[in-house]
Amino acid sequence: MVFSRMQRCLMATLCMLSPSLCAAQQFVNGANFICFQVGEGFDTFPMSVNNSLTVTGYYINQAGVTGGFIRNADGEVITFAVAGSALTSPVAINAAGEIAGNTIDTKGNSYGFVRYANGSIATFNPGGNNPGATEMAGINEKGTVVGDYERINTVVPQHGFIRTVDGVITTFDVPGSDRTEPVGINAAGQVAGIYWSHGNDFPGGFVRFPDGDITTYPGVPVGINAAGYIAGWSVLSPAVDQGFVRFPGGSINSFVLPGEPDSLYMGINEAGFIFGNDLVLGPVIGSGRVADRQVYLRSPNGTMTSFGFPGSLYTMATSMNDSNVITGATDQGRDSFGFLRIPEAEQDQ
Repeated sequence: MVFSRMQRCLMATLCMLSPSLCAAQQFVNGANFICFQVGEGFDTFPMSVNNSLTVTGYYINQAGVTGGFIRNADGEVITFAVAGSALTSPVAINAAGEIAGNTIDTKGNSYGFVRYANGSIATFNPGGNNPGATEMAGINEKGTVVGDYERINTVVPQHGFIRTVDGVITTFDVPGSDRTEPVGINAAGQVAGIYWSHGNDFPGGFVRFPDGDITTYPGVPVGINAAGYIAGWSVLSPAVDQGFVRFPGGSINSFVLPGEPDSLYMGINEAGFIFGNDLVLGPVIGSGRVADRQVYLRSPNGTMTSFGFPGSLYTMATSMNDSNVITGATDQGRDSFGFLRIPEAEQDQ
């Protein structure tokens, strides 16, 4: 599950909020909260957690330099940067520890990158001889990455791309669209994303299948799981946003957070199974408006719960693994810290 441009803009506001203390570990309401920071005084923004509890994301140091980090399950933190870059920003990690992300060189050129488990890094720009910004969105268990890129001074400026583990890049567009922006890819090679069409003020969602077929639907997806379920949000009325789950067959189950008019960001973990006629769907995760500063979980039966990092005024969730372990960022006065929320059942395993 990946939260792209909009979420990173919201996360940048964390360090301006009220102060709170970051205890290394706290147990609250059946879950263990672990707080961590990359370097003293560094703003820390986790973006993705895998099933081994390895977290990746980016940090901003006191000099304003943005670099990437990996936090292993034992608490060890490794920082890294793409050679010659002015910015290194990971967005997703898979089970093998391969990381997809974005980088900008010292001349302002934007590239995608893959960091392999051995530490080597490959960069690329799908725009070729007419490059614009490249925005990575996700990586699946096969090492295939997905994202979008721009072609400068063209009629259709923004396109989607898929890059396989052997470096082959396939570009694509939603038919009739002006902009195509993938948000995630699952192990089967299904891509979820957003598209804009000329004259429409609100984007729509799409699914691209491995054979290249594309299906569109209303709503803004932010994540796709292994079984092909998609989570996202849509506008119910000018003042109300709602979350949704789109089933592989195309039906959509919409919902509004209890007492909340705005459920801006929704995502979904990889756990999705069908037993007979009963669907067991991994929880949907969401972060409400900046004013709410809570994380919301929706269980398969529709039950809603919420939580915030203990003692913090702001909690932004960015990723959830198959065991419902959640990572994200929390405000700590002038600094932003990363957190892990580990359910009690996961700790006992």
